[in-house]
Amino acid sequence: MLLGNLKEIESNLQEKEETKKTVSQVIRTIKQNSTNSNWNEFEMRFANVYDSFYSKLNKIHPNLSTQDQRICALIKLNLTTKEISNITKSSVRTIENARTRLRKKLGLTNNKIELSKYISEL
Repeated sequence: MLLGNLKEIESNLQEKEETKKTVSQVIRTIKQNSTNSNWNEFEMRFANVYDSFYSKLNKIHPNLSTQDQRICALIKLNLTTKEISNITKSSVRTIENARTRLRKKLGLTNNKIELSKYISEL
């Protein structure tokens, strides 16, 4: 509701460029905070179900970024690449690339172990 009101105000602003920039910045901040809040809630609920997943993952692979950890958590839930792309608002190709980079970071490039199977066993 708030975001919709701000977008309406932004579209009505025509002459005051500085005000329009400020409103645009507020809209971006709200969207970013909303995304971060959703991820924080997801990670809290995920940790309740899989209480030691992140600690095991960090112990075995401390070089993973926060984004890598999030992708691993979504893979742990047996989500497809397309489902992960919808959740993360990324393209399917972006998620495919992320999965390839994850295989490399996890040391699975020369093994016949599937990424989803490896993560599900953590």
